[in-house]
Amino acid sequence: MCCLGYNNPNAFDFLKPGDEIRLRKGIGMPEIEAETTDIVHVVNGGSLLTAGGIRLNCHDLYGVGPTGNHFPAYTVSFAAQAILDGQDAFRALRVGDEIHIEDGYGMGTVGDSWELIDDPEGITDIVAIIDEEDHTELVTAKGVLVYLRAWEGVKATGRHFDTFDINSEVREYFDL
Repeated sequence: MCCLGYNNPNAFDFLKPGDEIRLRKGIGMPEIEAETTDIVHVVNGGSLLTAGGIRLNCHDLYGVGPTGNHFPAYTVSFAAQAILDGQDAFRALRVGDEIHIEDGYGMGTVGDSWELIDDPEGITDIVAIIDEEDHTELVTAKGVLVYLRAWEGVKATGRHFDTFDINSEVREYFDL
């Protein structure tokens, strides 16, 4: 994951599930409205999910601090479980699967300046490339980049294509 222009894939590795953390106002997704504490549920290098359902990335690191408390058993909220279920569905996507990407969830225009998709109808396209290392990002045949953290805006249509055309810019950019 890229963080403020620096690769920081291990931003939260100092924490482990069950650790209580203090969260500053204004960080996370959904954004925290007042300073609070929560419990770490999943740590994935540069991202973290709390038991309460708050998602953090390396940009939020400045607003996270351990309290020193650790809970070997804790309750996972419905919101946190829904996030994990949605991420599992994203990770289950395969090359050739057709997906619908809602407005604002994918970044288009292959090249140096990816821009958020701005289309009220969203975009339906075919998965062309998947990050095989950790399955956290994909690129569609038309050149839309989608990260795992945008799983809410990506839905499989149920259709799969064994053959499909890939945009020439995508082919060139990824040397296909």
